[in-house]
Parts: sequence; structure tokens; C-alpha cells
Amino acid sequence: MTTTSSTKAPLAAEVLTRIRTLYAIEAEIRGHPAEHRRRVRQERSRPIVETLHTWLEDHLPRISGASDLAQAMRYALRHWSGLIVFLDDGRVEMDTNVVECAIRPIPMTRKAALFAGSDGGAHHWAIAMTLIQTANLNGVEPMAYLTDVLERIVSGRAKAHELQSLLPWNWREPSRSHVALAATMIHNLEQAERLMDRLGAALPIPARLTREIQMTLRQQRGVTLPANCSVTWISYAGDDGGIVCRLEAAAETAEAVFASITRLRFDPRLPVTREIVAYQKHRVKRLRLQPQ
Repeated sequence: MTTTSSTKAPLAAEVLTRIRTLYAIEAEIRGHPAEHRRRVRQERSRPIVETLHTWLEDHLPRISGASDLAQAMRYALRHWSGLIVFLDDGRVEMDTNVVECAIRPIPMTRKAALFAGSDGGAHHWAIAMTLIQTANLNGVEPMAYLTDVLERIVSGRAKAHELQSLLPWNWREPSRSHVALAATMIHNLEQAERLMDRLGAALPIPARLTREIQMTLRQQRGVTLPANCSVTWISYAGDDGGIVCRLEAAAETAEAVFASITRLRFDPRLPVTREIVAYQKHRVKRLRLQPQ
């Protein structure tokens, strides 16, 4: 509670002392069965609450009706029946802090969403928030979940028939043995950086989609791309994620399409093709060594 002149007054201090006693009792019984909480409240909290009610009725006429303290006292008396529900029901908390904390993200997100920038931005924001909150509801740490799922999808480790296993209620965090094994694999960062420099200078690069990725895009995202396309943007997602490409084709799509470079084929006459193929072999070897 914020300290103000009204809460520093002797009468206010008296009320706060009684309320602190009630919270001390609540701290002792928190986590106990509902019936136990109800019994303790009846024995210890009810006398304090009833005395407080009498005290408020006696002292309200003695103070200025326009004061903040008088307004607070009138509010408490007006809602008294609701304030004492917790005495007869062990399932109910003494205050609404739990509920307020649970709903606080809703108004905060609603206000922040005003700055999404566009309908498309708000739509993608809603998708991200849905994934994060669904992870929270299922006891999953959102950052670990999203990082692992995105890496599996981009790298191609997750197949179309395995998507159910990536839903928050089915997802399992990679074991530490998985992480330890990944740490012992060949880390080819220098080769990847050199290749990234070469690819960046050569953009856009003509490429050809494998049948597998065409089918994956069609089944998972409802996107149909012709086999021939262009790589217009690249990014390095670390040794686990590999090189990610943005694809564009003559037929425009409603959204950006991204794929791992290992899922693409390149013209052997291109100067960078030999390095791409060498990197692809390295990636495929890594993925085969990783535990499923």
C-alpha cells in the first residue's frame, strides 16, 4: 500500500495493524487444504474482522467526511459482505492479488498492441503472444520452447508428420546429453562466415527447391512455390540452425518464405555452388549425428 498522509494518521495506522495481523495468519495457512484454512480463519481471523467492523462503524462519524480516510472506511463498510467471503470459504483468497496479477498482462498487451504499426503487424503479434501464453499455461519456458522449435523447423529436423510433437503440451526440452553431444560435433563457423560473405555479395541467387520442401510448404503453410526461385536474403542462425534463406519466386506469395540452405539446389555453373555443396554436406552430416 502506498504511504500517504491518510495512512500515516493514527486511525489509519490502527486499521493497518489489524490488517497486517490478518495477512500474517494467511501466510501461515497458505498452501494448506481449503477446510484447514476455513477452520483457522473461523478461529483466529473472524474475531479480528468482526472487531474491525465495529471499530470502523464507531470511528467513521468522528472524522471529516471529505477526508481520504473516511472515503476508504465508507468503501470498506459498503463492500463488507464481499470482503469477508474468505472467512467461510477456504478456497478463496483474502484479497484479489492473484486475479489482478493474472489479468495484468491483458490490459498491458492491449495498450502495447496499439503500436503494432499495421494489421499485418498486429496479426503476427497475436500469433507470437498466443505461442508465448500457451507455453506458459503448459509450464514451458517460452524462450527455450520457441528457440528449439524454430531451430528444428528451419534446419529441417522436424518433418511434416512430427509437427504435433512441437505443440507446447507435447514439447519436451532437449536433454543435456543432446546439448553435450552437439558441443562435441565439428563446429564449422569459419567456413559458414566465409560462405555468408560470398553469398551476400552474389544476391539474388537463382536456386531450385527440392520436392520435399515444396511439399512441406504446401502442407504446413498452404504456400505453393514453383521449383525455380531466387534467394534474396540470408542469415546465419548459429551452428545448430545453419544458414537460412528467404525465397522469392515469379508468382508472388502473401508472406515471406524461409528455408534452410540445405533444402535448396544450385546451378553447378555458379561460382559459389562448390562452397554451398560442401557446406550442405557438412550440415547433413551434423543433422544425422544428432539424436532424434
